[in-house]
Amino acid sequence: MSTRRVELTFEVLQYEDGQPFVALVFLKGGRPVPVEGRLFTFDLAPGTTQLEAETLARLLSRRVTHLAETVAAEPAAADAAEETPVAEQVG
Repeated sequence: MSTRRVELTFEVLQYEDGQPFVALVFLKGGRPVPVEGRLFTFDLAPGTTQLEAETLARLLSRRVTHLAETVAAEPAAADAAEETPVAEQVG
């Protein structure tokens, strides 16, 4: 398995109807990385106020520092390891 991590913060945005949502803002060296066709967001419960959304985003930004993506080993590599006797894997 391999894991990649990216620094992030959170920002409150609004849909056209005024409903707030929380967007993930990826950072590199503490600076926002330009969005290139993808935006990850959290939809909030209907009736969430702007103040509640901003409070949530501030809390997340203080306590969540990175987003991690872990990718499992390629199936072919995993299958080959399963077919190899344990003695050969260890020795």
